[in-house]
Amino acid sequence: LLKCDGQIQAINRSATSFLGISAPQLPFSLTNLAPDSGDDIVKYLHSCSRTTGPVSGAVWLRNTDGIAVKFRCMG
Repeated sequence: LLKCDGQIQAINRSATSFLGISAPQLPFSLTNLAPDSGDDIVKYLHSCSRTTGPVSGAVWLRNTDGIAVKFRCMG
């Protein structure tokens, strides 16, 4: 569960193990996991916050090994 500024408010078990974030670390900025500046994540989240319908997209995040992985998003 994300806020429109990219702060992770809640996280499921799969994301915890893949991204290496646990509930006690929340809130945590999703942009901290971006392999670059995180501007693409912020742009996507802003586009989601401007509509009532779902917005498809993709973002790159680093996993626990530091490898960048592309994730499909629907926000």
